[in-house]
Amino acid sequence: MASVLERYLERIDIKPDDGCIYWTGTFRNTGYGMIRFKGKRPNVHRVIWEILEGPIPEGMYIDHTCRNRGCVNTGHMRLVTPRQNALENNDSAVALNNQKTHCPQGHPLSGDNVYLRLNKHRSCRECKRVYNRNRMKYIRTVPELADKRRAYERDWYARRSISV
Repeated sequence: MASVLERYLERIDIKPDDGCIYWTGTFRNTGYGMIRFKGKRPNVHRVIWEILEGPIPEGMYIDHTCRNRGCVNTGHMRLVTPRQNALENNDSAVALNNQKTHCPQGHPLSGDNVYLRLNKHRSCRECKRVYNRNRMKYIRTVPELADKRRAYERDWYARRSISV
């Protein structure tokens, strides 16, 4: 039976123009190559990294610097944290949102104008202030909502034993 390295060498194609070593074996639907190894089918770039470079530390990812998921050239790979991988991959939503400097209304997303919500997303304070002001105007103009608001405020103050 052939070793992993022999099976690996049978399934690569070296392209001198971009330096990538292309996997010609089986691929997952995610675009990563896979190989049979120790009774499992792990991603081939991870297996090759462990054979040639050593073990992958817990919690670390392998990032393809060439942005080619089919590349198995360890010279085009590096170990990164999950956050670093998400931020430096220009196609991810995390990376695109991290690059934003202004909200959709044009307010800066920096300094005192930005705050982190509970889900750790950045939000614009000015937009939130405008939204709340417009919401309160609307509530005051609709009688049913205004009555509900007054009742809520009465209950809120009553629960705290605060006189209005």
